Amino acid sequence: MALRGAWQLQKLIVSYCDWGGSSRGIRAFMESNLPAFKENNPQLEVVTELIRGQHPHLKGLYKNKNQRVVCVKNLTQDDVLLHATRLRNALGRKVVKLKTRHVTKHPSVQGGILRTKKESCHLFISSPPPSDHHLRLPHPPVIWLPPLASIPLMPPILQAPTILPPPTSPGVV
Repeated sequence: MALRGAWQLQKLIVSYCDWGGSSRGIRAFMESNLPAFKENNPQLEVVTELIRGQHPHLKGLYKNKNQRVVCVKNLTQDDVLLHATRLRNALGRKVVKLKTRHVTKHPSVQGGILRTKKESCHLFISSPPPSDHHLRLPHPPVIWLPPLASIPLMPPILQAPTILPPPTSPGVV
């Protein structure tokens, strides 16, 4: 993929074995699809590397000095082409595992809510471990609460506010 108009993949290294059966698909890819892939991507340097006795893989070297290695063991030539195209389209950034599903600078002060498919709110209560291990429940007990839309946000007003007259001085009429 191009970032600001420049392709990020600089070099694609195709490593294969000329004897092993797991390299059958990548050898077929090199015969039929690799020349067209080189013509369609002139910005990319494609190098083939013979490694005997090893499983085949594709290695992409990116401009930001990162590299990605994809194993193509026992894949067909179409699958190898798909992986080579995905390496070409990638930006070369490291994959970062998110700790939460929603990333925000200002997390909620009320805390998170565990939601299910029916948009209901569940409250989990931990119970003490039972004395007999054969009677143990597979899950903690669950208390079902109605959906948040039916819970009022503000308590109802109990009384109408009363307006008092301004205080008067005892000597003033």
